[in-house]
Amino acid sequence: MTWAWLGLALLLTGTTADTLWHQAYGFPSDEGIPYPHGISAAGLLLSLFACFRMARRSSGSRRGGWVAGCILLIIGLAGSLWDNLLYHTRGIYGAPIQEIPHTMEAAGGLGWLVLLIVITVLRVTDRANTGEKTPFLPEEMNK
Repeated sequence: MTWAWLGLALLLTGTTADTLWHQAYGFPSDEGIPYPHGISAAGLLLSLFACFRMARRSSGSRRGGWVAGCILLIIGLAGSLWDNLLYHTRGIYGAPIQEIPHTMEAAGGLGWLVLLIVITVLRVTDRANTGEKTPFLPEEMNK
């Protein structure tokens, strides 16, 4: 679960850096793939591997959440690859359908953010209800 959150943090860092990079430098067609896209892609991959691992280790309805996360992350990763390999490497900006891969990246990333919050809340409340100690809860909640 920690790796999933680290992947999400990396994805959000890359997305924020990409926004700032494009505000500062615009969309230069001769630059190739902007470096923040690599950070975002690394976050997507780390999250995807964490999701696969958690889906493999989980069972029942818990597995369903992780499988949904894998699907969202694959959509985001497909959008990232489409954008970077088909547009940025060829210096194409402003293509009529260029918003499609950006929408895929946004939908995958935002969906993953919401889903990971829901999975975490369900996991914490499940531990609290079963009496299992949760390491990141205050001691008075672990009683």
